[in-house]
Order: sequence, then structure tokens, then C-alpha cells
Amino acid sequence: MLFLFGAVGYILGLLSTQVNPKSFWPISYFGLAFPAFLLIILLFFFYWLFTKNKKFFFPLLLLIVGWQNVTSFFSVSPFTSKSPDNALKIMSYNVRNFELYHWEENDEKRDEIFDLIREENPDIVCFQEFYSGQNHTTTAGVAKALDMPYSYFEVGLTNKKNYSFGIAIFSKYPLTNKARIKLGTKGNLAQKADVIKGQDTLSLFNIHLASVRFSREDYSYIEELKDDATKAGKRSQTKQIANKLKDGTIKRSIQAHSVKARMEDSPYPVVVCGDFNDTPVSYAYQVLADNMQDTYQKTGFGVGHTFNDILPLFRIDYILVSPNFKVHNTKVIQKKISDHYPVITEVSLR
Repeated sequence: MLFLFGAVGYILGLLSTQVNPKSFWPISYFGLAFPAFLLIILLFFFYWLFTKNKKFFFPLLLLIVGWQNVTSFFSVSPFTSKSPDNALKIMSYNVRNFELYHWEENDEKRDEIFDLIREENPDIVCFQEFYSGQNHTTTAGVAKALDMPYSYFEVGLTNKKNYSFGIAIFSKYPLTNKARIKLGTKGNLAQKADVIKGQDTLSLFNIHLASVRFSREDYSYIEELKDDATKAGKRSQTKQIANKLKDGTIKRSIQAHSVKARMEDSPYPVVVCGDFNDTPVSYAYQVLADNMQDTYQKTGFGVGHTFNDILPLFRIDYILVSPNFKVHNTKVIQKKISDHYPVITEVSLR
């Protein structure tokens, strides 16, 4: 009975990557719960295999059918290669506004982030939840601190203190054809710029898709459920969380299609960096990753989770590249400075 439950959930999780949440949003929950269903399938596979029960064929078949999704969740490709001298090193990092709203930690966190970036020495950094305010956190100040003379800051909001919030690209190479991408929904941002590296040009997309916008009360409630599942009886809180998950997944599906249309219009090889706010087993991810290479899936190993707050098993930050790139290595740097870990990859054009 447990295997049947896991198998049905697993199959619905696979289908969630193909069904637009605008058409049937409840299926997205199965994509979110995919790791649990996968665990059930694996347990039965190994149990039946070691007990020499021919039933092991059934979970094996499920694993084969869903292998692409399985490896997007848990990468099993530990193959890396030495990067050539002309490789491009790219970082994607949601920096949570350098902890602007935790005043006692703001400067310290910003400096830690800068130190990490200088240590890794990428050629390009794509920031999500970036802000430009004063001193070292102006766009010019960041460019100087990181020794990246080319930048593009797309502002989503400016407050009364004249602090601007949005997403930003910093690069050692010139940026041209800068443009904001209309996502079809409010409250999120995407930007595009062409990067000129010697004789090569590539189109770089930096995106921050819709989050579920959980409140502190929502997070507290989820923490309570982790300790005591019987507390799910708070119907109003449970319904509120379910509605936020629904709204978020529908918005991301719309936004993903908007970005994908611009990606397909590019005459150059494409790189996509960003906080997708969605797992690899989701419709939005599938739209964006179609005919692209997920650099972590290609050369990483393990879950590679990038969100380190509540439920820290989710990989929601990605770097995708066109098929004409060779991916040499990718890693998630697990230093807890922001609520996201940075992703960094090295690629070169074939």
C-alpha cells in the first residue's frame, strides 16, 4: 500500500513538470513533495532488490522513466574537467539586500559577501535581492569593491531614503543591449544583457521569480508542524499557506514563459542565472531548462540545496546554459551569509 502511495505521488510529481499550474494548480504540490515520493520508491527498490524479490522491477521502471527529474533533484554526475584559460566563471547569488534590515549585521554581512566573491574571483556575478544605497553598497561602490567595471542595475523599487532595490549584473567584460524583461506579473524582475568576451558574445539573463511570500507567522507555523504534525488543525493558517503556494506557482509559470520567449529570441548562446523560487521538479523550471543545460545537474553531486532557511533541502537557485557551452564544474558554496547559498560554474563555448 505504501509503495502504491509513493508510486502515484511520484508519477504525479513527474506530471507536475508538464502541466501548467494555470490549468490545474494542485498538481504542483506533488512536484514540491517529489523528494518524499522518491525516497519511498528507492526504499522499496533496494529492499526488493536485496531480498531478491522480482517486484524490484516496478520501482526500477519508475526510476528509469523519471531519471531526468530524479537527477535534476539529486545530481549523480560527479564528472568535472579542468577549466581552460578562456573559461567563463559565473556566479548567481541572492544576497537578501546585504541584510539591510538587520542593521547590526548589515556592514558585516556585506563585507563577508564581498570577501567570498573576491575569493572565488568570478568573471560575472548576478545578484538577486540587491540594493543600492550608500557608501560601499552603491552600484559604483560594489563595482569598485569587486573589481568589475561593467554593471547593470535594474531597479524595482526606490524607498523614501532613496535606497533602490532590484537585481544586478556585475562583469569584468563589457555589457551591451541591456533590457528589462516584462514578466507579465507585478513584483518581480528579470533583466538581460549581452556580454562581449573577445570575439564571443553571449546573452545573459538574470531573473528573480515570484516567491510564496510567507510571513513570519507562516514560517513559525511550518516549524511547529515539523515538530508536531497534529497541529495542522489550524485550518485558517493551513489554507493561507496553501493559497500562497498556489499564487506563487501560477505567477512563476507566467514569468517563466515570458523569460523563455526572450531566451529563444536571442541570436547568441544563452546563460540564465537566478533565483527561480521553485524546485527542479516544477513547471517553471522545466520551461526555462528546456533545451538548456542545468550546470549543477551536469557537473554537481547531491541535492545541491541553495536555500538555507526553513526546509533546507531545496535547490531553487540555478545557472542554465545553452547546449553549445561545455560545463567544466559547478558548486554550491555552503557559507551561510544570506538565506541563499551562491551557485558558481565555469563554462566555455565549444
